[in-house]
Amino acid sequence: MNTKIISALAFAGLFAAAASAAPAGLTENVTSPAPLGQNAYFTFSSTNTFSVRPRTKTWNGTLECSTDATTWTNFTTAGATAAVDSSGEYKLLLRGTGNNRIAGNGGWDIAAAEGTVACSGNIETLLNYVQVANGEHPTMTDECFRGLFANCTALISAPTLLPATNLVHCCYTAMFAGCTALTNAPALPATTLALGCYDGMFRGCTSLTTAPVLPATTLVTNCYFLMFYDCTGLTEAPELPATNLARDCYAYMFNGCTGLTEAPDLPATNLAFGCYRHMFRECTGLTEAPDLPATMLAASCYLEMFYGCTELTEAPELPATMLADYCYYKMFQGCTALTNPPGLPATTLATACYESMFQGCTELTEAPELLATTLAPVCCQSMFYGCTALTLAPALPATNLASDCYNKMFYGCTALMNPPGLPAKILTTNCYASMFYRCTSLTEAPELSATNLALGCYASMFYGCAGLTDAPALTATTLAPSCYYDMFRGCTGLTVAPALPATNLAMFCYYDMFRDCTALTRLPALPATTLTNYCYAFMFYGCTALTRLPALPATNLASFCYGYMFYGTGIELNTEDPGTPWGIPADAMEASNWNSSMFTCTSGTFKDAPEIGKIYYLVAPGYPEEPRFATDGTALVFDDAALAIKIVNAQSGVWYTLYAADDLVDGIWAKLESVYVTKDGDHVFTMPRDPTVPRRFFKVVAGLVTP
Repeated sequence: MNTKIISALAFAGLFAAAASAAPAGLTENVTSPAPLGQNAYFTFSSTNTFSVRPRTKTWNGTLECSTDATTWTNFTTAGATAAVDSSGEYKLLLRGTGNNRIAGNGGWDIAAAEGTVACSGNIETLLNYVQVANGEHPTMTDECFRGLFANCTALISAPTLLPATNLVHCCYTAMFAGCTALTNAPALPATTLALGCYDGMFRGCTSLTTAPVLPATTLVTNCYFLMFYDCTGLTEAPELPATNLARDCYAYMFNGCTGLTEAPDLPATNLAFGCYRHMFRECTGLTEAPDLPATMLAASCYLEMFYGCTELTEAPELPATMLADYCYYKMFQGCTALTNPPGLPATTLATACYESMFQGCTELTEAPELLATTLAPVCCQSMFYGCTALTLAPALPATNLASDCYNKMFYGCTALMNPPGLPAKILTTNCYASMFYRCTSLTEAPELSATNLALGCYASMFYGCAGLTDAPALTATTLAPSCYYDMFRGCTGLTVAPALPATNLAMFCYYDMFRDCTALTRLPALPATTLTNYCYAFMFYGCTALTRLPALPATNLASFCYGYMFYGTGIELNTEDPGTPWGIPADAMEASNWNSSMFTCTSGTFKDAPEIGKIYYLVAPGYPEEPRFATDGTALVFDDAALAIKIVNAQSGVWYTLYAADDLVDGIWAKLESVYVTKDGDHVFTMPRDPTVPRRFFKVVAGLVTP
């Protein structure tokens, strides 16, 4: 036999044996140190072939890999492929030295079918297997294992234990996030936590059914933030024994856990900013809420806590009297089965404290009592927005309002028939804006006695209230920008507009006020003589039943002041007689686009923008009515000094002129007085009596043109 050939073949066989024990694609061999303990490495295993590849090199020491625990090679960003062992299982082993960070949000990819790869062993061996073999815990630095297995859908199991007890900032953040096949979570024995340590750790692990025990009683900022977010298979939550909370400690913890039916006890009484915010948001299987014993709240503490919990029928008691900004913001929004709201005993509110608290609670029929007399900005905004079954509104005793305090409070409460009283005399920005928006069953409006208005105070207040037939009196004489903007828009049952006595207007004050009030037939007088930009723009747009026009006495016009004011109404205005003369005063001072599309889409021959001083003719039979004198003996009352003449059918928005003549033969009538009436009913002309005139005749003429 050729011995040289035999030796060559033997050497080749030995080389092949060594190569088969190393991961595919790696050739650099590392001499193994003396054995140190058992299993001082981290193991990946599967019944099928797979590979593991880091996306970037984020470790700061050395990593080694093996398939037989004997021969080790450097592990690089090229990754490594598992090899089959004698039992038919594919394995890949990893260990490290000199590391205090492995991932740092870099992450590894596992190339395998979904849910086919398990990992086991001590994760700390990736840092320093020698220290682990000696019973020590290697030191971790910030973000040590952050995102290590994020979105590894092949991973079906995690190691049974993450043994570190001294955690660091974001050490396990998003470690298993998106591992949709993961069925078990490792034990987490640490009792001293670190900032963001478990942040998003199991986020999106939709196959995870049981959470690990969380023994810590002293929490830190973001410690459990997003920990089980969207773990839709989770059916049982861990106990949460801590009584002193930290900023955002439980925020989003179980958000989207649709399989969770029972919440853990929450004994804490010392809350912190955002501590429970979004905690059970969209837990659609949750039927009962935990007790919330805290009496002093923190900002955003319960923000959106049970948002979208569609099976929740009863809210927990809320005994707190010391509120904080956004404390109950959207707490029960979208809880469509909620029928029993909690009591709200606080008398002093905080910014946005109740904002959208019960928004979309469509089974809620009765609101909780609101005792508060001291309000704060946005405190009750959208509180009962979309509560379509609500029939009874709470009393609102506060007289000192805050900006946006009741904005959209009952928006879309389509079953609400009777509004609460509104006793405040001094208003604030947007305080009642959209308060009863589309409350289609509302048949009466509350009294509005305030005389000091504010920006947008009544804007869209009764928008779309189709059941409203009577508007409240509006006595304010000094307006604010957009104060009545859209106030009665779409109130299709309203036939008579309220009186508008103000003579000092503001920008956009009456903009869109009665737009699309399709039953409106009676207009208010508009006595202001000095206008502001957009003050009457779109005011009666789309009022298809409207055939009357008020006299418009203003002489100081403003940009777009009458723009689209009567667009699409039933008014018939012609350029020629017959009809009642109507026009803009000849001495009016024009402004840019002051009359834009004022009568477009109306029914007369004139459908354009009127000119200053030109007379048009309104066809509205019986309007204005011929003045009638009183028949009860009060039509003409006089003494030695004064004379009074009374008509009984004065109409708002109409000019009435008193004329006198000494005899009826020559037909010479002298004008004594003209008045623009702002209220329907009686009107009395008074004047000094001239005793030198033995007799006199009087007549009153109604008209729509400034005399």
